[in-house]
Amino acid sequence: MYEIDGMSVEYFLTNLLINTGFEPKDLTADVIADILWKFPLIIIEEKGSYVSSIRTFIEFSSTEKHVKFFGNVKEGHLIKLSTGDSEDILNDVSLGRKEFLNVITHNRRKPDVILNISWVARNYVLLADKKESEEQKIYKNLLENLLIVGFLTFGGIGLDRFGKSGNFYSKTFVLVGLEES
Repeated sequence: MYEIDGMSVEYFLTNLLINTGFEPKDLTADVIADILWKFPLIIIEEKGSYVSSIRTFIEFSSTEKHVKFFGNVKEGHLIKLSTGDSEDILNDVSLGRKEFLNVITHNRRKPDVILNISWVARNYVLLADKKESEEQKIYKNLLENLLIVGFLTFGGIGLDRFGKSGNFYSKTFVLVGLEES
């Protein structure tokens, strides 16, 4: 691939690597494996349909100014970084709590306790924007009569192309309703 998001690969990589201490010329296989896995890419068909997510590419040619990927990327497919910020996180929480409440209502069962497993990197993104308590406020407002406990775990979000936290790698939180039987 010679171009990503309308930018030359070298320009794209130069901006992506800001704050990592590396430049495109430094991209050996080890550096790619160690650094660029933090920057997942999404492949989108020309029609706008999601195709797949890939962690990174396998090789950068500084002489030919292109990258090679593990899998096929067809001409016309779009490549974009998988990024997110505090607003995205809080919107996701709002949607998730509504879905959770819909499940409870549909099943006509009130859990004794709700377990909230949240990826720790989400807290770093929220903390950077001084919104670290907003996630709990959203839950409390909708699920105020239910006991919610939880913990942080690793995964979910990494650095964006400018070195700022915010890339979503996978589902970023899980709510589990527990009921004594």
